[in-house]
Amino acid sequence: MRRMLGSLVWALLAVSIAVLPFLAGAASATAPRPLASPAGVLLVTFDIQVDAGAADYVHRAAQAAIASNQDLVIVMNTPGGLLANMQQIVRSIQDVQDARLAVYTYVPPVAFAASAGSYIALATNGIYMGSGSIIGPSTPFVVGGDPSEEQHVQNAMVAYIRSLAEKNGYNVTAAVDMAQNNTAYSAVQAASVGLVNGTQESLGAFLTAVGLGTATITTFDEPLSDSSVSSAIPPWTASSSSSGSLPSSSICSIGPFS
Repeated sequence: MRRMLGSLVWALLAVSIAVLPFLAGAASATAPRPLASPAGVLLVTFDIQVDAGAADYVHRAAQAAIASNQDLVIVMNTPGGLLANMQQIVRSIQDVQDARLAVYTYVPPVAFAASAGSYIALATNGIYMGSGSIIGPSTPFVVGGDPSEEQHVQNAMVAYIRSLAEKNGYNVTAAVDMAQNNTAYSAVQAASVGLVNGTQESLGAFLTAVGLGTATITTFDEPLSDSSVSSAIPPWTASSSSSGSLPSSSICSIGPFS
């Protein structure tokens, strides 16, 4: 009898050991992926309008960050720009995040994360702002379109900014307010309501706050030819579209940038 019990115990142990790898695989399939350990930081100086050149610049920076296993930091001072190019930039940010790397936004003192820039910031894993800076307003407009077309674009962007805030853990109500009611927030206001992670007065302090204070920093240079692709397009405007889709040249910008 004792021999039979011993055999049964060993059989159960063998079954348990065989099942453990399966259970571990099932758990790992459902658990969120941890961020990779970055080799350093790739720094993007985004002091340009959101246009085709800016989208190409961020795309190339994103691919370089992925190839070199570096987190991406966007130092932002933009009045906004074209919605279509903003969406391209958000997709490039997602590419980096899909590679298990992080993307962060730093808005230095007295800088802008305005309009289309606010969507880009909310697409990143963390946002810090310096004193005197702003985020928003985020309402797009359509030139030559009737009220229904303008409402069509605004409704889409309200849903889009909501999704970005939900995805990355920012205050959804405040984010929607920027797009729905054309609201802007100061650094202190944004931090107090959880629209951003906090305030920092220097790039070094910001990097320390996101755990990258000792990381090696590489600057990704911007070609001068890409810096003003959409500068001739009036601010707060967009061309209307009869296709039923969002106008390809929708603008979300607070004014000319110099």
